[in-house]
Amino acid sequence: MVYVGGKKKLAKYICPILQKELDTGKYSAYVEPFGGGGNIMENINFPVRYFYDINKYLIAFYKALQDGWEMPQPNSFGAEHYNEVRNSFKLKDKKYPDYYYGYMMFVPSYNGRMWGSYAKDGRYLYQKEHYLSVKENFLKIKDCIFEAKSYENLVLNNCLIYCDIPYQKSKKQYYDIAFDYKKFYNWVRVNSKNNKIFVSEITMPDDFKIIWEKEYMRTLSHQKKFFITEKLYTI
Repeated sequence: MVYVGGKKKLAKYICPILQKELDTGKYSAYVEPFGGGGNIMENINFPVRYFYDINKYLIAFYKALQDGWEMPQPNSFGAEHYNEVRNSFKLKDKKYPDYYYGYMMFVPSYNGRMWGSYAKDGRYLYQKEHYLSVKENFLKIKDCIFEAKSYENLVLNNCLIYCDIPYQKSKKQYYDIAFDYKKFYNWVRVNSKNNKIFVSEITMPDDFKIIWEKEYMRTLSHQKKFFITEKLYTI
């Protein structure tokens, strides 16, 4: 799925590292506590895959797709309906089911940004691109176990875990909650005793080691582009 902060462009570098480790046969499951757009998960081959995210609406959307729900066709509604659903979400009036809020949050939203703005097709076919991205890539993750849960509440053992956390000083959201980095670092330290954990970030504390890095260009809009060095850490 098109998703702000997703790893669509970097999956071809990160996934072979994760897959090589999984292929050792040492692990009982592959786990992503920050599933998001699924750009890494869709490229991982393992019989048991857990897809967690704190955003219950996103998870409800994935579960609806898993159960056979069909998304509206691209451009089958306009900005008025998008804004009405967004306002309903803000009011918490529960006018629509959770999975529909989850769908509207991202698929018809500009650049896959959660409740960004209505992605109107014009010169660029944003809605069609987002729709086809979900249709194609969900087939690769439809057998996952989806659950809305914070990483803090996971009890894991003998798993390979990949964490794509919100980068420090970035605008990527951890749903609508401030992300506690120190708490996360400690969680990784504790859970690394019984699991193998990889983390995507730009910077981490000194006891985490870099096993891969690459400079690449990030695009926030057609006018806003900049370079960062993506790193993959473990401990």
